Amino acid sequence: MKQEINGRESVLQDAGVLHYTPEDTEGSEMLHQKLAKIFEAEERNDWYEALLLYKQLYNSSHSHEVAIHFAFYCWYMLWQWDEIIFPCEILSFQERIASDTRCGISRLELMTILDQLTKQLLKDADEIPVIFLIVLVHMQRIYPYFFCNETFSDEQSEQLLKELEERPKGNLGAEILLAYQRNSEYRCTLFEEKSAIQKLFPQNSLMEQYFCWLFDCHI
Repeated sequence: MKQEINGRESVLQDAGVLHYTPEDTEGSEMLHQKLAKIFEAEERNDWYEALLLYKQLYNSSHSHEVAIHFAFYCWYMLWQWDEIIFPCEILSFQERIASDTRCGISRLELMTILDQLTKQLLKDADEIPVIFLIVLVHMQRIYPYFFCNETFSDEQSEQLLKELEERPKGNLGAEILLAYQRNSEYRCTLFEEKSAIQKLFPQNSLMEQYFCWLFDCHI
């Protein structure tokens, strides 16, 4: 695992997978329009197009909102790597498992980008919405081996979770998602709970699709 971490750091430093200039910012309306185009690509399973659009938007905006959606995309792709079937390939399940690069998307690059985005989100933890941090904790607790231990260890995740439990959440959906981190058997039974989860993330976004699936909130 250490070699993988070093490999990721090397790719980040040598290839400059992501870069940004802080003074180059997107207007809020324009940013959400561009995010909506990415969500459309995700919804139609055009994963390579979504990756290219995320890189372009993050490099021009350095937005926390883009960062959490991009991080979730990387996490989701790593989780579903063996299951996703790209339209440009004909591979068996075993071949998909063994392949590190498929249709222009590299697992190493996904892990590298996830690491950099995680660093940004943790560095700015006091400045960003609580729900972004809850999602980050959720991703780490589900698949901790997708994260560099030096960046976001189990101990750091637990400490952040404790801090989040002390902070105001602002809405029922965030409360539900936070409760799930302590009790993975938690289920939404009331209409109000399901509705809160549905409204927690932008329509058609990968996060909306995932968390509605997780809590069976397609009502």
